[in-house]
Amino acid sequence: MAIATAPFLIACGGVKADNPGSVTPAQCAGASCGTQGAPTPSASTATLCPDTAHIVKSTYLGGAGSGEIVQLNIDATAMTYTLKWLESPVPLTSASVSVTRRGTQITGAVIHPPTGMLPTAEQTRCAFILGAGTDTASDGTTYTTPDFVDNPNPPMILIGKGVAGGGIPGATIQYAGITLLPGVPAIGAVNKRHLDFYPFLGFASTATDVAKLPGTYNALLYHL
Repeated sequence: MAIATAPFLIACGGVKADNPGSVTPAQCAGASCGTQGAPTPSASTATLCPDTAHIVKSTYLGGAGSGEIVQLNIDATAMTYTLKWLESPVPLTSASVSVTRRGTQITGAVIHPPTGMLPTAEQTRCAFILGAGTDTASDGTTYTTPDFVDNPNPPMILIGKGVAGGGIPGATIQYAGITLLPGVPAIGAVNKRHLDFYPFLGFASTATDVAKLPGTYNALLYHL
């Protein structure tokens, strides 16, 4: 079919099959050529978070996927953080469920993600990986979270303008359960598991008057 139609196409083109004419595209000159060259870079890059020196001025209050209410502050100049659990159902240790992280406050170091982990330099500037945090827990013992090198998925916080989200330190959960009768398997047992982080979302400005928040809430102020 291609062989049969070739002479017809050549005839329509007005050239000889044994001496085809050259193809000469139309040329432009001056202003008729339009815009050429690489795109002009934007004069300024939009910022995703406050200036580095101003990040410390905001303390973020919010909730975690663990059912905890958390208060977080990051000093992007000193590269440190302070985190306090205001309410928590998460046990302080895997040995007991009677003492939780409620009232515990830790401080530690932060680092930015490695270059290339996030798409842009501005995202990297506004992101902070939480290192080992330590301090005295609510029961008087020393509580410490894993460091960067000990955690394959360290918690990372991304700071925005008035909002912070990402992850807070996880925990190791284990519970033997409650034995009601001898010889009967314990009720509510939880096999040992470790969670590297819990998802977190906090805000620099929040309403603390529940009366101003329409809806129904549980004891931890989560909307039902």
